Amino acid sequence: MTAAPTLLAHGVGGRQDLPITLPQLVIAAALTLVVTFLALGLLWREPRLDRDATGGRPVPQWLARLVDAPTCRWVLRGFGLLAAAWFCLGLLGGPDTADNPTAGALYVLLWVGLAPLSLLLGPVWRAVNPLRTVHLLAALTARRDPDHGVRELPAGVGMWPAAATLFGFVWLELVAPERATLPVITAWLAAYAVVMLAGAALFGAGWFDRADPFEAYSALIGQLAPIGRATDGVLVWRNPLDGIAGLRPRPGLVAVVIVLLGSTMYDSLSNAPGWLRFSQENGLHPAVTGSAGLILVVAAVAVAYLAATGARRASAAPTRPTPEECRARSPTRSCRSRWATWWRTTTHC
Repeated sequence: MTAAPTLLAHGVGGRQDLPITLPQLVIAAALTLVVTFLALGLLWREPRLDRDATGGRPVPQWLARLVDAPTCRWVLRGFGLLAAAWFCLGLLGGPDTADNPTAGALYVLLWVGLAPLSLLLGPVWRAVNPLRTVHLLAALTARRDPDHGVRELPAGVGMWPAAATLFGFVWLELVAPERATLPVITAWLAAYAVVMLAGAALFGAGWFDRADPFEAYSALIGQLAPIGRATDGVLVWRNPLDGIAGLRPRPGLVAVVIVLLGSTMYDSLSNAPGWLRFSQENGLHPAVTGSAGLILVVAAVAVAYLAATGARRASAAPTRPTPEECRARSPTRSCRSRWATWWRTTTHC
């Protein structure tokens, strides 16, 4: 009998399996970035995006009525509660073995699955968030407005709570010892539920927008969805880039993005052979090494962001006026006075 021919597929298992050397890979990646940014800089010299989605095409009326119908919203809330009940059944009553789907449901179905769903449909977690529904039902039972709590949440808080809770989740996913075991997942989710529900009782339902890590993650990616709302609330089909251009700055929003980027970078770094060797040979507990590594990578991303934005501000800053410019712009005022004004205010004379 002759041996069956071997068919070679094009897939690879990792960077070590690539048919090119590491320097070639780095050079190709660097050239890709350089060419991409050069093309953007040369071909995109003026704003072309519609931040308010005013140019979007309204969706069919039947679809708009369906999305905004109270029945549809309660169906989504009910789905979220049923999914949470199924998850808790495996979490509290299932065996702590690899066959239990709880860890996969949290780290894959929820965390990874939120990205494509939000990219396609918008901020879906806000619609199905079971803790938001529990708070809503509790407020309705107590005949209280769910949007108002005991105290008003200061506007300056912004998205900083979400940045903190998001860092807590990525630490659980990437660093925490025994993170796939039921006791560790239960402890983290219990703390998460307490923080969310207590904050909602104190500050109202707006707390979820500012503190829930999954809502912040879903809402940020949902800005790239092809469907969204214009400033007047109309549901429209839009250019996904218009949606992300319409993202309004809020305190802590940059911190949320930095945590997401830094944790993604650390996820890649933590699988590198050099890092694995260092973690095993440095004599420290893996959680200590992992926590320090995650913090350092997130801090490095923050420094890179601050350096880039600082350079941009510096390039846009006005230059010191010359004596001739002072006399030409305001011949009746002395140039020395004008220079003194420039020094104090850092503006043109």
